Amino acid sequence: MPPLQDRLKALLILQILAVVVWTAGIVFFHLPSTFFERSIPSSVASIPALARLAPEFILVAVGLFFLLSFFRKRRTTALAVSILLGALVLQALSLFLDPWPSFFFAIVLIYLERAYPSFLTRDFLILSAVFAGAIPFAVSFSPLFLLFALGIFSVWDFFLVSIVPNIPGLAVGVLRVGTTLPLFAPKPSFRWWNRPCQESVAASLGAGDVFLPLLFLLSVSVRSGLRPAFVCLVGALVGSGFTLLLTEKRKGNVATLPFLTAGLAAGYVLFFFFGP
Repeated sequence: MPPLQDRLKALLILQILAVVVWTAGIVFFHLPSTFFERSIPSSVASIPALARLAPEFILVAVGLFFLLSFFRKRRTTALAVSILLGALVLQALSLFLDPWPSFFFAIVLIYLERAYPSFLTRDFLILSAVFAGAIPFAVSFSPLFLLFALGIFSVWDFFLVSIVPNIPGLAVGVLRVGTTLPLFAPKPSFRWWNRPCQESVAASLGAGDVFLPLLFLLSVSVRSGLRPAFVCLVGALVGSGFTLLLTEKRKGNVATLPFLTAGLAAGYVLFFFFGP
């Protein structure tokens, strides 16, 4: 395990990346000429456009599978996960871009992550998929429902990390398999273009710790506007701060999602009960 200060710095970097994604999600649907303004009523109608790309996507995915597996000896599970993440990116991009540019961008993301695995390429693919996967949910679920779901996942996260240390072990297992799942940050002696391994990783952050709060913030932003969403974001920042402080105090693994959920809930309640 890396020194505590290195872990805290790496966790802070990962939290900053999460905040960037959350902020982008909050403002995305309020930008001019976005998918929300132009085609949110026809989001269901956009599914056939994605379906039309299915044969090409499958063909290229199979080709990438054999190419990378044969020449670079990548494991099947890792490639399958990368393809699924790329499919999320393709689905979101095809909602407001032409199909083929969306398809090309998704394939490039997959290829770069598989052919040149590094902290940079893997984290970028994960964050892109997290952002893309959250877009359809923004208009599908209410903030209260998502807050309830966050509470359930927070209890599960606390149980796994604090009582049964499976999540830290899972991160180590992911490194061995080469699967793109958690976000990783390097130790100070390594760079972001180096390949993640047990010797180079300083800290990890689960993709769900970014995705679930993003769902809630997107829903608040779409239904209630920017101000309440940013208030909730401030609550998430406070929760992230408590996570870092507790990590330093305990000098061990701390569940991230419970504090994030508490901060999001506090911001939501404060704005709607005491805000203007």
